Amino acid sequence: MVALAVEATVKPNIILVLTDDMGVECLGAYGESRYKTPVLDRMAVEGVRFDHAHSNPLCTPTRVELMTGRDNWEGGHRVPFVVSWPKGFKKGVRSDQLVCQTDIFATMADLIGDTLADNEAEDSFSFLHALTGTGEDWPVRENIIHHTAGNKYAFRQGDWVFIDHKTGAHNRHEPESWRKTFNVQPHSEPAELFNLKTDPHETVNAYTTNPEIAKRLKAQLEKQKAAGHSRSVMNAGEK
Repeated sequence: MVALAVEATVKPNIILVLTDDMGVECLGAYGESRYKTPVLDRMAVEGVRFDHAHSNPLCTPTRVELMTGRDNWEGGHRVPFVVSWPKGFKKGVRSDQLVCQTDIFATMADLIGDTLADNEAEDSFSFLHALTGTGEDWPVRENIIHHTAGNKYAFRQGDWVFIDHKTGAHNRHEPESWRKTFNVQPHSEPAELFNLKTDPHETVNAYTTNPEIAKRLKAQLEKQKAAGHSRSVMNAGEK
């Protein structure tokens, strides 16, 4: 989890708390009952809680992305993400804005009034507007690339995620008990496509029933891979 808390000073203090091996299933604010996280839950109530935040699953690349605002294409997973500044940000808000840990760099630059050059933090988008409720015309992240160390790519946009492989698994697959619990359907397709709004546990592959969506997302994925960065591609009008 990454949490950002700012004190109301002339030059704000920005505190980042980065935890290891922590998914959305670990916080009470996200519906968990087995673990008690009262302080983080209170931050979620007093601040902005993001429901679509993604982080790198590996330690060193995570730190690199935070410090550079550049995506190293090393995957990503949905994580709890809470931002709190009682005197400066909105309170008690749930945001569906798609964000990635690389976006923290541009957001902090925005917060202190700095402007990033085109060749700085090329994969970072500011989400300050989601915290303050202003600047709705600012560029926002429309999509995100996930990548495993085994060279498997996935592309998330809107409600859809396209996995450019027959499975997104790298070192191991989901436990069989998990597959049975959520009734994950086997398939023999060369790629996967899921609607995360209607099928959040990715149980039924929609690759063959929605070929045009799969084709569009595949094309956008290849475009960003060829460019080597994402912000300029999206700012140029990619949707």
